[in-house]
Order: sequence, then structure tokens, then C-alpha cells
Amino acid sequence: MAPLRSICDALFAHSYDGRHRIEVDETVGAVQAWLGRQSSMWRDAWEAARDRSLREATREVLRRSVCVVPAGRDDLKSTPPMLVVTTALRVLRLPLRILVENGRTDGGRFLRRVSDLGRRNERLKRFLDEGWLEFDSAGGNSEMSEVIKSSHANPAWNLRHYAIFDSDALHPNTPSPTADTLLRRCGKYGIPHRCLLRRSAENYLPPAALEQLWAGSGDERLRRVHAYRDLDQPGDRPERRHHYAMKKGFRGSPERAEPVPHDDGLYAGLSVERREVLAYGFGGSIRDVFGIPSADWERRLLEDGQGDEVGGMLDEVFSFR
Repeated sequence: MAPLRSICDALFAHSYDGRHRIEVDETVGAVQAWLGRQSSMWRDAWEAARDRSLREATREVLRRSVCVVPAGRDDLKSTPPMLVVTTALRVLRLPLRILVENGRTDGGRFLRRVSDLGRRNERLKRFLDEGWLEFDSAGGNSEMSEVIKSSHANPAWNLRHYAIFDSDALHPNTPSPTADTLLRRCGKYGIPHRCLLRRSAENYLPPAALEQLWAGSGDERLRRVHAYRDLDQPGDRPERRHHYAMKKGFRGSPERAEPVPHDDGLYAGLSVERREVLAYGFGGSIRDVFGIPSADWERRLLEDGQGDEVGGMLDEVFSFR
């Protein structure tokens, strides 16, 4: 094993750059004695790292802690998880990997775009640029569930993953059976996660963004956008937009029309005309709209009521870094 001084240097480095926080119980006699034997220059560096950690602790609560022990065995079931030094060094160097269905559209576009809320985009960009955070394509909910089942026992994997996934919900607060299985599996194995409240990531596209994209086109797509925008009515029920199948609509595609699951009660008041306009949805590439630059994204996301849910999700991701 590397000398204790080298190990401490490697651990403290994570506090210098602001990525992790390091705490040492300086009330323990052996710790006091060891610190006292170090050079004044080294103690000054340690105190700077410690003080930075203390300052940061007053600004943000981190959601993941580990206890580093000099020897023995890793224990993920303890609170907090206990890691031997060699495991801790390996884990702390790893990025936090965000499990999503598709790293390009969900991570690179959806999460980057909604980070415009509260200027979280600057922080997300830094985390990505520094290599502290990465997006990991895990496939749909069934595939992600299997990935978690097969990988959770590895401490390095377990402690450095966060899952974000569609609820596939047909109405509020009722994830699909597959999403519910994934939720329970994340809870069972201690994987931090967020299940989107709306049906899928594309349901977070504000209607105004779609209107801008197809403004002036005068074609069927713009009629579809307006019908989607007005799904709230009658009755002021935005949950109709939140749980509409954006990709496939009510009937899939003209080439292979077949009913797409929706909650009949939720759409009972929808006119036949509007249902017909929305029959085939917006297509499989609709999430790409998140990649369109616009200075109005934050305003539109807030107008669509996304601030608390999506902003809170990003803050939680940052707190697990």
C-alpha cells in the first residue's frame, strides 16, 4: 500500500478543486499525532482543503458520503458506506455517470437544455468539461433495470451512478409497470434516481418551442403543434399534454396505424377533430428540438411549470457528484 501521506494527498486533492469534500476527525489522538509530524507546508495545504470543505458545506448539502477506513472490507450496507482506502481512491476518481435512455438526446440535449433553468447550464458545463459527470446510454426502462441488477454489487459502479428515466405514465402519479419495476430496483440497490413525472422527456418540450420551430410553415405540423398546445382545454388540464404520446400520437403512424395506449378518462373531453389532428404524433426525432438554440428557453420552461421538478432534479444530480 502507498504511504499514508501519499494516500492523504490523493484524497485531499478532490477537495482542492471543489469536487468532493473531505472531513477528518481531528479529535482522535492518533490523527492529531500524525498531523503534528507533517511539515508546516503540508499542514497549511491540509487546512486550506479542510476549510474549503467547511465553507462549501454551508452552501450546499451533498447527498452521498462515504467513510474511508485503512483496512478491512468494503461495506456498502453501512451508513454511510465504508470503503477501504484503495476502493475509495478508485471511486473518488470516477465521474458520476448519469444513466439515461440515450446519452445523445436525453443527456446531450434534454438535460443540457433544461439546465437553462436558473443558469444551471454553467455548472453543468463545468462538471462535463472537468470530467466529473458523464452521460451513459442504458436503453429503455427494461434494459436499464437489467443493467442495475447486474452491476449494483460493484462498489465503484453503485456509488458513481444516478438514473433518470421516463415514467411512461398514462396519467399523473402512476408509472408504467416497467418504470415501477425500475423504481423499486433502484430503491432496493441504493441507486439514486429520478423518474420523470410526465410521460417522457419529450413531454417537457414547451409548446412555444415547437411553435417557433414550425412558425410560418402553414402545414400539418403547425396544426398539430396548436392542437398539442391546446390539449389543456377544455377544463384547464395540462396533464393531457404531460401524458400524450409525443412520438406516436393516438394511432402510431399512417403506415401502421394502431391504438397507442392513453388514459380514456383523461382525454374523454377531447373533440374528434383535435384527436384526429394529433393521431400520429411528432415522430421519433422530436427530442432533437431540445437542441435548437434560443434565448427564450428558460422563460418557456418556467411558463410550462417545469421549474420545481426539473430544477430540483438537476440540483440533486449535482449533489451526488
